[in-house]
Amino acid sequence: MKSGRSFPLWLLLALFFLSVLPHVGAGPIHLGNNLGLDPPTGWEYVGGDDQSVTFAPSGEGGYLRLKIYEGDTWDDADTMVNDLIELLAADEQQTDAFSYRERNARFSDILIFPGDGIAFHGYLIAIEGARLDIVLMALTDPDRFSAMSTVLLSGLDSFSMSDDDRLRPGPVTSYLFDEHGGEKRLSSFTFEDSHESLVYDSVDIEAAAWVIEREANLLVTYAGTPLAAEAWQRYYRIIYRDSYHRLDPLYRVLDRVISRSDNDGGLTKRELASRLLGWVQGFSYRRSGGVSDLDGPLAVAVSGEGDCDSRGLLLAAVLNHFGIDSVLMVSDVYGHSLVGTDVVGNGARFAFGGKNYLVAETTAKVAIGMIDASMADPAKWIGIDFFRHSR
Repeated sequence: MKSGRSFPLWLLLALFFLSVLPHVGAGPIHLGNNLGLDPPTGWEYVGGDDQSVTFAPSGEGGYLRLKIYEGDTWDDADTMVNDLIELLAADEQQTDAFSYRERNARFSDILIFPGDGIAFHGYLIAIEGARLDIVLMALTDPDRFSAMSTVLLSGLDSFSMSDDDRLRPGPVTSYLFDEHGGEKRLSSFTFEDSHESLVYDSVDIEAAAWVIEREANLLVTYAGTPLAAEAWQRYYRIIYRDSYHRLDPLYRVLDRVISRSDNDGGLTKRELASRLLGWVQGFSYRRSGGVSDLDGPLAVAVSGEGDCDSRGLLLAAVLNHFGIDSVLMVSDVYGHSLVGTDVVGNGARFAFGGKNYLVAETTAKVAIGMIDASMADPAKWIGIDFFRHSR
């Protein structure tokens, strides 16, 4: 693996261009070896082979690359990075070790000089494992690095190593916020007539807020473009993915509360969805401000406050946890968000992804299936689907 040579640009690209090529289209992309990426909106698949894949935007220069090696190629992430830096004729600006899904990993800020006056600036993530060693790189021209750092980090953070990983924080967030947690805190909330306590990790709220603001700063760059709707969908997918398992302590409490009141197991999915909706509708209305104007699902549950899409993300996650297929519906025209849930019964529905989802209004105290008539045009809504283990 070690080499001191400078590689021509075409060879450098070839080195970083999976046993199965990706299924390409808007949305998350599933690769061989159960790996996945959700590239930034507008970034397209530009090439690959049985060990690597590359995505790039159609306009400004940039690259998102994933390459895999046999798991016994390196003994640790340090050696892995050192060899790659030498191979790429690169200079490290900064490098740090971190743990990613109990694997040794390193995050590096690098400059690459392949020759002929060409240079790249970006990030490299090396993840060492028993089955696969994984290299992720996001690069651009040095003079564009500052402007593109947000999209580069977002692309890297969309990587997942397994189905379970698709609902956990990405590698960039795991690097910046210790995945083993921080200070434990206690919060109280009421579900119907039951007073409950929730023990949560402060890091989960801080990390989710960072992801939300990063993605919001990326989202605004698509405003007024033909890609705006796809960008909205990815925005909520990335946030949902990061937050889903941060809600595990809440799921455990709700599991216990629901099971206490449903001793005979006769609660229908619609009845359960209605009870969970009523809980969320009881929150105070509050907008968070900032670029995102969005609170993370755990922050909403802890504070008992939130606006429509903040509550919608929380409710969709909780419903999906209980096995009730649910999506988020957003409308730029109406400036509003709803949850769509796949339960039987009467009420207003929106067709999305081959299903007719019953609406759930999270901010007005109305029954499931009811929607303000002034917001009932299906053409004015965008559906956002989320990964679920059952699919």
